[in-house]
Amino acid sequence: MTTIAGLLLAIATPPAGDHAPPALRWQAPPGCPTHDDVAASLAAQAATTDAQPSPLAADATVRQTAAGTWAVTITVTSATDEIHRELELDSCAAAAEAVALIYGLALTGDLDPAGDLDPATNEPPSPTPVVPPPSGISEPRKAAAVVAPVPVPSPTVRPRRGRPQLAIHLEGGGGVGTLARGGGHAALGMGAAWPRVRIGGRVDHAFVRRSDGPSGDLGVEVSSTTGGLEVAIAIPLAPIELLPGLDLRAGALRARGVGGRRGDTRWVPWALVAGGMSLVWMAADAVGLRVGAAVEVPLVRHVFAFDDLEVARTRGVGGLFVAGLELRFLRGRR
Repeated sequence: MTTIAGLLLAIATPPAGDHAPPALRWQAPPGCPTHDDVAASLAAQAATTDAQPSPLAADATVRQTAAGTWAVTITVTSATDEIHRELELDSCAAAAEAVALIYGLALTGDLDPAGDLDPATNEPPSPTPVVPPPSGISEPRKAAAVVAPVPVPSPTVRPRRGRPQLAIHLEGGGGVGTLARGGGHAALGMGAAWPRVRIGGRVDHAFVRRSDGPSGDLGVEVSSTTGGLEVAIAIPLAPIELLPGLDLRAGALRARGVGGRRGDTRWVPWALVAGGMSLVWMAADAVGLRVGAAVEVPLVRHVFAFDDLEVARTRGVGGLFVAGLELRFLRGRR
């Protein structure tokens, strides 16, 4: 009888190293490992522990982020401590493996409740190795230790806003229409150049040109100097850049009578608006070639008369054709 009672007691006593199924709460979207899969991984981790650990409860929630990664929140609770981790992984399966890993580390006491996984190696500590059971005791079910790489998210780097370049253009050409006769022009522009827009100032000087009146001995020499604001939109068409734009300039006309009884010199106000197109080809990082054409519309009109005779008058519309260089400095950061 005593022998039979001893055999029954041995059968009823669980082998060393067996543990009760872990308490698990697992929330994950469809397609992720199931509750039973994760519970089996936790049980496998518990089976690798030699000493009888204190009961643990695991609570894990998985969700997919907008970036396509998987965020998992893990809480492992014992009678005295609570371990909380939030990780971001590449797949839902890796999130399930991380739950089993952290559960196993909590069983062995290798995970500091207030600490974190080792960021220097970007990998969690290795789990406790499996110790073979003593001879004569049935070997419990074994499972390979799960090691899930836990990446450390890199800090978000905000892109720098583009800074403009300093753009300078020097041009020479000719104009027709607005004054009595066409003549040479020289222009200087300087401003800020963003990837899509240009804003700056412009100075234009029209050289002296002569217009004769009804009689051959009477005429007028006219020149002008204006300055103002120019705005253009940048349209890249490799290898050139189109710059349609507008500019508004104001200044003065200088008219000097030639011949006749008196050679008066007069200064009169001069203002105009111009719209046109320029083409820029940057032959190097800082130097390029530029050509352009524009239609000019004067905002004031003048008549020049000397010795009581009309010699010349301004017109309502004209044209300007220029070519020159463009220089760019202080390349903006993107």
